[in-house]
This record gives sequence, structure tokens and C-alpha cells, in this order.
Amino acid sequence: RLAAARGLGDVYKRQGFDAFVDILDEYQPKYFIHGHVHKSYSNGFKREDKYKTTVVINGYDRYIIDVDI
Repeated sequence: RLAAARGLGDVYKRQGFDAFVDILDEYQPKYFIHGHVHKSYSNGFKREDKYKTTVVINGYDRYIIDVDI
């Protein structure tokens, strides 16, 4: 179970980690995929979000990333 970054897809009962925000700031990955936040936890459920240049994805249940290589 991979939690969200604090403030990026987390909710009251599943609070994210500050350390993940530090990692996003340092490495600026293209994607950050987390789980552990179910759609039923909140009316404010977001599947995707953006943090600077990183696409933050809640992979709850399943998520397909279609990219050209």
C-alpha cells in the first residue's frame, strides 16, 4: 500500500506523507502513482492531479497509462 503525498490526493483518514512531497520536489518525476485512498472515502475523490510538472495519479482499483514509446 503506497500512501499519497501530503496534500496531493490524501484524505482525512488516509493522510499522506511529507517525505513524498520532498521526493517530488527533488526528482520531479513525470508520474507519481499512489493508492490507499478509495473512492468511497470522500466525495472529493480525484483520480488525477498535478504537482508542478508531475502528474499525480490515484491508482485505486486500477488505472491504465497509455504512453507512446
